[in-house]
Amino acid sequence: MNAAAGELKISAITVGRRIRALEETLAVPLFSRGANALTLTDAGRAILEAAAPMGRAGEAVPRIAAAFRDHRRAPIRITATTSMTMFLSRHAPLLATAAAPFEVAFLPTRRALDLAGGEADIALRMQKLPEQPDLFARRIGRAAFAVFDCAAQPSKAAIGPPDDRDLSRQNELIALVGRNRPVAARIGDMPIRYQAVKSGLGIGVLPCWLGDSDPALVRLHAPRDSDIEDVFLVTHRRVRARPEVMRVAKALTDLFKAHRGILEGSA
Repeated sequence: MNAAAGELKISAITVGRRIRALEETLAVPLFSRGANALTLTDAGRAILEAAAPMGRAGEAVPRIAAAFRDHRRAPIRITATTSMTMFLSRHAPLLATAAAPFEVAFLPTRRALDLAGGEADIALRMQKLPEQPDLFARRIGRAAFAVFDCAAQPSKAAIGPPDDRDLSRQNELIALVGRNRPVAARIGDMPIRYQAVKSGLGIGVLPCWLGDSDPALVRLHAPRDSDIEDVFLVTHRRVRARPEVMRVAKALTDLFKAHRGILEGSA
């Protein structure tokens, strides 16, 4: 009750009163009441399941409204994975020039931000493409990953990614190249994993453009086809008409074309 009250920014007494009013309106008990506990009844669980889409729709309203606000001063927001954002940051002046007089905002996250809801203007997606209507996607390049080690201090351990289904191929690659090396740590954040490999903690999976550009690291194998991921540029129909968004999209396309060999680990 207290947690619900805090989330709704009302008192626990008001939460209880509203629950009772809802039960009276529906003429069915939604909770079983015990000593200092509320437990959903079968009816409560069924109604919660039916009402969940209403809650998600309500949460989407402010995001969608934000997408239609005045963009004359809004930055061009680019969302990508952390590793891909690291690559973009090395070419930030190029993207800033394309966006001028608007700012560029980088939104690094593995979560697929909602372009339809206005959470970002341009998305760089890998592997999975969105299935929402009014989204336009085109492949602009590929990014290769490989296992790297500290050149000055070869390690006998490995740095694995978190036990995440989306990172299963990285785990398989570490097992294949590491040949049963003990896992010293599991690090999901790419910049931290990069620094950990450089420190000699263990071998780890890094983007080829990052590992190959650092003389302190050595690549242990050539990327297999399964270690190379397609990169897609995704925009929403609503923002495609903005010249500044299209300028940044073209700059991204040209950037991936110019650095194709580095990104694919063949340069």
